Amino acid sequence: MTKTDALTADAANEREIVMTRVLPAPRTAVFDALLSPDQLRRWLTPRGLSLAVCEVDPMPGGRFRYVWRVPGMPDFGMAGVYHEVERPSRVVHSERCESMPDGADVQVTTALAERDDGTLLTLTLRYPDRATRDAMLASDMTKGVAECYDALAALLSAPR
Repeated sequence: MTKTDALTADAANEREIVMTRVLPAPRTAVFDALLSPDQLRRWLTPRGLSLAVCEVDPMPGGRFRYVWRVPGMPDFGMAGVYHEVERPSRVVHSERCESMPDGADVQVTTALAERDDGTLLTLTLRYPDRATRDAMLASDMTKGVAECYDALAALLSAPR
């Protein structure tokens, strides 16, 4: 198990990583921040990156595409399809890194549960095999996710 700030990441089984984070807002506000291009641009940016492209069509069969820009490096893109969008509790989508055209899709399930102290976000990433899951756990992925969720928490806590 890896803990980065308030994010917890764990290999749940042979193919899955489960990450959790409590966010300081009602789940409707969290749900909206996960699917609003205006809000995504403000929090879906690990340090040193900017979100140059943010296209979102949050409905079953709808597509999304993000492109991050890193100074002095090639752009990094991620695209996918929404399979379930159940406001305000659940989103299921598949995603693929554009720089790995032969890579397999990752199934991502985001569940939101209301709590007294905010919203528990549970992110389940299902990889095609154990080796891919292990490679992702060994990468800086959890650090980047933690940075993004820290930014989301700050956004949700800011006075409106």
